[in-house]
Amino acid sequence: MDTAIERDSNCFCCGKDNEKGLHLVFSYPTEGEAETTLLVPEYFSGWKRITHGGFLSMLLDEAMAHACLTDPRSVADQRSVADQSSADGSGSAGAADTAAAPANATPAGAAGQADGSAVTGEITVRFLAPVETGTRVRVVGKVVQRKGRILSTEGRVYDSKGAVAAQASARFIAAKKPAP
Repeated sequence: MDTAIERDSNCFCCGKDNEKGLHLVFSYPTEGEAETTLLVPEYFSGWKRITHGGFLSMLLDEAMAHACLTDPRSVADQRSVADQSSADGSGSAGAADTAAAPANATPAGAAGQADGSAVTGEITVRFLAPVETGTRVRVVGKVVQRKGRILSTEGRVYDSKGAVAAQASARFIAAKKPAP
């Protein structure tokens, strides 16, 4: 992806300035993990009182994207890719491992800086049980592997009883470091 990604506060899922958005708040229990909870609004039903699968897919995608924000390999590899690209003009960095980010890494990067942002390349969702609307769910995302700019992730939606209702795997493409 050659287009620079610029974060703002208008994301439908987590954007604080999106008046029609969900205003999700994520926590980051460890590097490369993100989670949130929400009460599923009744108007996100597919069938009567059953949460629409597309809504659950969106929540999984968002949680896995947030996991990418704090994965130390995401932030460090972006710098490696950008540094190598500018040094040799190749645009690729190979499969080098990188140093870990500080333990208190957060997704709030300074404006214009690479911060672990990544876009969804593909996502596969498996629905295991219906989720009733009007109930609270917990959504968790985790980075499980990194190869170059590709981050492999997993996500789960837990229903109000703590059972896994949906699970996903996805590949994200790490954003390139913005040009100075």
